[in-house]
Amino acid sequence: MRVRKEGLGAILVIAPLILITYLQSLVTNSFCLFKISIGLPCPGCGSIRSFLALCRGDFLESLHFHPLILLSLGIIIYFTVKYAFKIEMLSKKMEKWLCVICILLYTIVFVVRLWLYFPHTEPMIPFKNAVWYLILQMGD
Repeated sequence: MRVRKEGLGAILVIAPLILITYLQSLVTNSFCLFKISIGLPCPGCGSIRSFLALCRGDFLESLHFHPLILLSLGIIIYFTVKYAFKIEMLSKKMEKWLCVICILLYTIVFVVRLWLYFPHTEPMIPFKNAVWYLILQMGD
């Protein structure tokens, strides 16, 4: 089996990121690189817990952890089918518009979640051992 150059490049980028994420999750108990480095939750924070709750059949808890989990799963399925099976389902123009709409939706939901839940409700609790916090504390 022959690996194309693009595939090899993607593997060389993704594999170290997965390894780093896994190792840092062992130390910090979090997979979110954004939260670990900055200390603040990212727009996707809670997605893994949301997916796990969905797998258990707890739909309301799933929506609490991340209200856009079904959209996230739809995006993952769409691009998996598109690139794994080389099936073009939408035009490039339609894909771009859907990406813009998704970015806007995630941004709006992120701001609303910060407003409602930050800093007292999971998953929007800041991480006090983040790299950024530690750097700031060194200056004190």
